[in-house]
Amino acid sequence: MTADEYSQTMIVDEGSFRDRSSRVFYQGGAVLRALDRCAAEDWKHLSQARFFEDFIRQGRLIPTKLLDHLPDALPPGEEWCAVLQHERIPFVSYPYEWTFGMLRDAALLHLDLLASARRRNDFKGLIGIQRAVGWDPACLHRYTFLPPT
Repeated sequence: MTADEYSQTMIVDEGSFRDRSSRVFYQGGAVLRALDRCAAEDWKHLSQARFFEDFIRQGRLIPTKLLDHLPDALPPGEEWCAVLQHERIPFVSYPYEWTFGMLRDAALLHLDLLASARRRNDFKGLIGIQRAVGWDPACLHRYTFLPPT
């Protein structure tokens, strides 16, 4: 396989099966996430939320953008309708590898997101925050938050 052929090869992240509405994969050096219809709608709301850009600017969330078109190769399984591109991080780790302090920091980040949305009355942007896909901050579009009644 040539370097050019390898750069176009799609590699599905083996740990990405837990979220049935999206799938992380790598292609051409990019970190991509295919979204089904529901996840794409959640992403639309989250990406328009006022607090979301603030958290990215502060370095508390991974910069992510919606691609203008679907790549030629997509992970098998669902009917994907949108693809996000995440900024690459130095290494991937999983919650079962984390120390108590790391787990605490992840929980505090989620609480800060919720508090920020609440302060700004930006509940629509959090159509995702409690459906719990795990600890990946880049997955925030898969959570659900219901405003208090």
